Amino acid sequence: REHYAPSRLELLWVDQQYTMPFYPLDDRELRRRTPLRTDINREQTIHSSQIDLYGAQWELAEKMLTDGIDVAKENTVEQLQKYGQSKIGHALLAAKSLVRAGVSCVDVNIGHWDFHDQIVKLLQLRYPDLDRGIAALIDDIETGEMPDTVVCISTEFGRSPQISATGGREHWPDAHTELFYGGAFPRGKVIGQTDTMWKPKKGPLIPNTQIQHLARHAAGHTLEREDTIAIAPLFS
Repeated sequence: REHYAPSRLELLWVDQQYTMPFYPLDDRELRRRTPLRTDINREQTIHSSQIDLYGAQWELAEKMLTDGIDVAKENTVEQLQKYGQSKIGHALLAAKSLVRAGVSCVDVNIGHWDFHDQIVKLLQLRYPDLDRGIAALIDDIETGEMPDTVVCISTEFGRSPQISATGGREHWPDAHTELFYGGAFPRGKVIGQTDTMWKPKKGPLIPNTQIQHLARHAAGHTLEREDTIAIAPLFS
């Protein structure tokens, strides 16, 4: 193992402010596990600069989250309106605060999209907040606020092409869509293709294991030769 990560750092939305704690780790448990991660990293037989880099990033993010990120105080009224007064909008503003402070990778976990029933109605309720927040984030990147930032909108699996009897869509592992913006990604390019039954039809198809390499490459990081070869055609 290159490092020990006890959990992702997540945020709790309380009174227009993101802070710790959040299930499954509260503030006390997070602080208890941090020394364990430090001890394990110190005992690695093969030292890696990546361990030091990861540790520095974790400590910075942990400090900001345990101290609290006050979205309302750190942004203008115009910015708050631009991103929307929603959990999604505020989560993206909190992520921006982490990026501006030097955190290199932030995971904004926006859950509760597993619509096995009434999917059309429920998406109509959820999409506007996501659309507004992502559009605002991309606009800020476009205008030069975070020029080196890569945005990835991802999901764990796709949804079935057929609407079920209860008006929803079931789990679909054969294919799903990822959206990338920023870095060296070409604008408006569609990669891969599925048939009418949402089965893979045309490559290149990118396995989930390559998504991290793809984002890092677009942001200008140096990859191992085999990883570069696997994803380089996507940027041509």
